[in-house]
Amino acid sequence: MKTTTLLKLCISAIPALFLAQGIAQAATHSDEPATLSENIADAGDSTKDKVKHYLSDAEITAKVKEKFIHEKLFDKVDIAAMGIHVKTVHGVVHLTGKVADTTQEENAVTLAKSVEGVKDVKSSLKIKVKKEAAPK
Repeated sequence: MKTTTLLKLCISAIPALFLAQGIAQAATHSDEPATLSENIADAGDSTKDKVKHYLSDAEITAKVKEKFIHEKLFDKVDIAAMGIHVKTVHGVVHLTGKVADTTQEENAVTLAKSVEGVKDVKSSLKIKVKKEAAPK
């Protein structure tokens, strides 16, 4: 199998992993403990809305992370794909972490805004301070 095919296969699995993480998060953020015997169809509208909200936020987070990685690997966009933490709350994407420069921060914000379902992007990204060599 070619390296690029394997790489594309691995990248295509990333959103599924983040979506699974979001589903687990939705279950743990419920007001009542989730049990296997509960049936979502019998749940109240409030619970259904909470689950739907968490899933859509998890989907947005997964799509943003996938876009960062894809752009870094295939389109060679200057972005610190692995150094940026992405969290979505009510459709608003929050970016935290460290980037090398303002270009990487701007690229991250632009890419996140381009994802379907994103209402806004809030960046708290920090620029890494370059260590200067001590004078001799």
